[in-house]
Amino acid sequence: MHDPRIIFYRDTKNFGDAFNTFLFSEIIDVKKLPNDTGMVFGVGSILSEKFGLDVSSNVLTLGTGVRGIDINRERTPLHVSNKSWSRGVFSEAISGIESIADGAYAFMLHPRYRQLLDEPRRIEKKLGIIPHYSSLARFPWSRVADAQFKIISPLQDFLDVCREILSCEMVLCEAMHGAIFADMLRVPWLRLDFLSRYFENPEISYLKWNDFYSGVHLLGRNELRLYHLLFEGTLAREYLSKTPLLSLYNGRRVRSLREILATTLGAKGDFQHSDETALRDVRTRIKDKLGSALTHGCV
Repeated sequence: MHDPRIIFYRDTKNFGDAFNTFLFSEIIDVKKLPNDTGMVFGVGSILSEKFGLDVSSNVLTLGTGVRGIDINRERTPLHVSNKSWSRGVFSEAISGIESIADGAYAFMLHPRYRQLLDEPRRIEKKLGIIPHYSSLARFPWSRVADAQFKIISPLQDFLDVCREILSCEMVLCEAMHGAIFADMLRVPWLRLDFLSRYFENPEISYLKWNDFYSGVHLLGRNELRLYHLLFEGTLAREYLSKTPLLSLYNGRRVRSLREILATTLGAKGDFQHSDETALRDVRTRIKDKLGSALTHGCV
């Protein structure tokens, strides 16, 4: 039996990574992949030798992003399946794999996506905030929530995150896949650059967000940068990793953040999603790539 090695983050509850379980059970039938497929890379910034990339194997990438610039195509040329695509122009430039968009956009091929869009939408809050999973336990997000703001945990099932997104007029996303699913669901969104910058490699963060933007023609869009609110002065990452950060955030900092967020509600023009033409193009190209490997019911 054909049994390729499937690679994605498994040791996290982050909904963007956990979506891979749905991708490989509900959207893609692994048994229908070409018989010579040796490795399949799912959603995430994982196209890297650090994640077991075997350059001698026939590789299939499903909108995967590069982890950095550790792929030397002249030294280690990749054997890539013709069904492969990468997340965006940065990943394409580094890996040589044709780019379309993040692999999570394959969700648009599943009937559950259309069902979510067709369900009556009940707006509960003006603004939903989706923290990066690394900052969820390090900042008192619950104290930011009020009558206008909802905190959406990235540790929920991805379908629950989708429903929470749809309950908001717009969303502010520290988590990149929060922005991606909001984009698919046609909810205006804006990136929040906040606490996660202290726990994620800046190079990886820059690459992945701009990679994502390029796939849906949003390069150069506005972002909300609020990391200056966190600390007076510079604290080393090593110090941050050992300190109970919740104790650093006094009421003034939380109030400052809440006040700035209230101001963003008056700047709705900064909250956008990709246009319909770009989204249709992404859906069509992903469908053409996967073809017969799609499960029954995906269209």
